[in-house]
Amino acid sequence: MTSIDKDDISTEALATIKTTISNQVIGNIGLYYICYELCRRGCNVMPTSRNARGVDIVIYSQDGVRKHTIQVKSLSRRSPVPFGSNLDSLFPDYLIICRNILNYGF
Repeated sequence: MTSIDKDDISTEALATIKTTISNQVIGNIGLYYICYELCRRGCNVMPTSRNARGVDIVIYSQDGVRKHTIQVKSLSRRSPVPFGSNLDSLFPDYLIICRNILNYGF
């Protein structure tokens, strides 16, 4: 398997790749990026099933005493966050918004 360095990809090719990624994949990128960052900070992280209503991540302390729920919203560009018409459907402990998620690795 060959690896591709980001310097090997032209700006035009990268823009084409970014425009063809579905919203579901954008959501997965944001979810797993947040899981990665939380793990780096010492949390035990458990992502839930994708495309399910409710929380996206459950985190808990090393001793299992403290736990929190997180909902992740991922956006490929700077645009309004799609919360819907009613904020009563948001019930996690924390809400994390990832903007411009496709720019993190490149």
